[in-house]
Amino acid sequence: MKGRRHTRLIMLIMIVFSAAVIVVYSAREKQTVSRADGIYSDTLYRRAAGITAEAAVAHEDTDNIFTDQAVINKEENTSDTVITDTQSNNDEAVDTSAKEKSVDNDKDIETVMVFDHRLGTVSEMELDEYVACVVTAEMPGDSPFEALCAQAVAARTLAVNYILADKKDGHMGADICTDSGHCQSFVKRDEYTERYGEKGSAVFDTAMNAAKATTGLILLYDDQPIVAVFHASSGGATASGKEVWGGDLAYLKSVESGEIYDETLRDKVISEAVFTREELIAKLENAVPGISEYKESPFHLWIGEKERSESGRVASVTIGGKKFSGSEVRKLLGLRSADFEIRFDEDSVTFITEGYGHGVGMSQLGAIAMARKGESFYSILAAYYPGTVIGIL
Repeated sequence: MKGRRHTRLIMLIMIVFSAAVIVVYSAREKQTVSRADGIYSDTLYRRAAGITAEAAVAHEDTDNIFTDQAVINKEENTSDTVITDTQSNNDEAVDTSAKEKSVDNDKDIETVMVFDHRLGTVSEMELDEYVACVVTAEMPGDSPFEALCAQAVAARTLAVNYILADKKDGHMGADICTDSGHCQSFVKRDEYTERYGEKGSAVFDTAMNAAKATTGLILLYDDQPIVAVFHASSGGATASGKEVWGGDLAYLKSVESGEIYDETLRDKVISEAVFTREELIAKLENAVPGISEYKESPFHLWIGEKERSESGRVASVTIGGKKFSGSEVRKLLGLRSADFEIRFDEDSVTFITEGYGHGVGMSQLGAIAMARKGESFYSILAAYYPGTVIGIL
């Protein structure tokens, strides 16, 4: 009798154990999403190990080869700027309306039609090649590889967003253009190699490695490719899309950005722009009628106190009796950022800016700072585009 009970107990334990194994296995299967499903779960953000290992090894031969800051941009550097910036020189509104189209696997998104705004030509490119052209133009050649991968995913996402939106106006029928003030910066391999020789070729190879290491990866929110805007530097925090352009997208919120705390990057984050009294009035005379009346007045009598936004940027400031947004002042004076302090001297005004660009989305210097601390490109993207998940084409 006891033997039978013992046998039954063993069988019951085996059944319970088998059921537990099945439950665990099923849960794992649900977490492991196939390429055909089109979307990875947000747990993929924490699965950085392995996916870029091979490309990272290839990167070791080219990392930090550009110690001369004059040649790490798409253009020779004539200031202390080291990163180009999507829409960094203007504050024109981008289309931040949510896209209604799902990722359509039947649509050809392995290639992209590109309008070269300098040459006035349209050409078809493999999507990864296009991404490499953007990464080369947008990020310093000695950036950590994970930062380059983050830039690659952002660039690919924005391109796919444009392709699916099918808005070809202004692009000569193409999906996207090479004007950084309208779409994304862009430089071809042969152009970059011609400019910088073997170093340029090596940097482009690294950018291509980043594109290949992230092949097909894009950012999604509510199953849609996001408007993955980015900029050179945020200082201490990014701006929300609503603050800058008025579009309220859940993933374009103000978040902390750590480049201001990296001593090696700090001199690229903070800058000064000095204007004599005559220079300042000349820049403002078209925007402020009668501004010349203040040419003999102390600055504090016609430049008022600033109001700050949620992200710490200047929301408004009164100059010559007229109220301006920080973005308007930035554009009028050619400042790097709308996050600025004003210092008055007897015959000049100094605008001390923090950050560079519109401030929305991923900060490129912030991505570099995170990558230097060992963060993966998944973590970088998750930090700057909160609430998004990784999808795959």
